[in-house]
Amino acid sequence: SAATGFSFLYNASAILQPVNDTRNGQPTSLFKYGSTIPVKVSITDCNGAPVTGLAPQIRVTKLNGSTPASGIDEAIFSTSGADSGTTMRYSDPLYIYNLATKSLADSSATYRITISGPFAPVTADFGTKAK
Repeated sequence: SAATGFSFLYNASAILQPVNDTRNGQPTSLFKYGSTIPVKVSITDCNGAPVTGLAPQIRVTKLNGSTPASGIDEAIFSTSGADSGTTMRYSDPLYIYNLATKSLADSSATYRITISGPFAPVTADFGTKAK
């Protein structure tokens, strides 16, 4: 017989600080254009143990061409060590991707991060602002 349900293999947390969890009502994070944003997520198995060896994919899409009016300024000082490609890397116990905002087309806009893999997709919105 055909399976009637579908289950993801793993559990993913919301996107972690310094990116606010806009899915759960936190205000949108604003980052200076040109800074590097550490995008982090925790992926665990059904026992809550961190899962290694995955290749979560990160995608950033532009929602609109203006900085969110109600955003919270985030102090990010690291502008180096940016990751390239679309695969997050494991850094015990989290997966991380250093997102270079200078790779985004618009210096003052609202973007959505989507992380996908063998888990329910995770999203968070953020804004960029010119220096």
